[in-house]
Amino acid sequence: MPSPPEDITQTKDGYLWIETDAGLLRFDGVRFVPWDSANNGQLPDYQILSLLGASDGSPWIGTAHGLACWKAQTLTTYKEMPDLINAIAEDREGNIWIERSQFEDTRGPLCRISKGHLRCFGRDAGIPLPSATGVAIDSSGNFWVSGNEGLCKWKAGFPSCGSPATRILLISEELWSHPPGSNRRPADYESAALPTELGWLRS
Repeated sequence: MPSPPEDITQTKDGYLWIETDAGLLRFDGVRFVPWDSANNGQLPDYQILSLLGASDGSPWIGTAHGLACWKAQTLTTYKEMPDLINAIAEDREGNIWIERSQFEDTRGPLCRISKGHLRCFGRDAGIPLPSATGVAIDSSGNFWVSGNEGLCKWKAGFPSCGSPATRILLISEELWSHPPGSNRRPADYESAALPTELGWLRS
């Protein structure tokens, strides 16, 4: 492996897809194979920031300048979203959700791709964050949206927001958050049981 892994996901065919500072790798159980732009297509950017192995078997790839999906030996890129893609998640209906930052439009930091159609959610939908760095979906269908300006619980336009967090994970209905300014080491994550509201997070 040319550099340490930053993120990892597995697709239904058994391959591991690995984010590194040197680019995207695929591991078949024997070899680490770099992404082949000449044969597979050009990713929006060589810097990989987020990965998701979707339920249909396709890997989704978030980069520093956009989003891509590799499906049926075809690379699809989303030119209408040339942004920094910080996190990717999938809901129970198979919709893909993206957290983005450093965007110039006013559509909002949380975006959904459903049947090939893109829609973003921002202040008008109840998400006050100007940019977002992480997303997780709990068993009740609530979205946990993190950013340097706050951490929000959001569903159908009813937000509850608290203190900032740069990256989040949900593990057995516990919320693990990364405080701003910390490194992406496991030891930097802080955990707490999922609350009903986010007043407990306010400083």
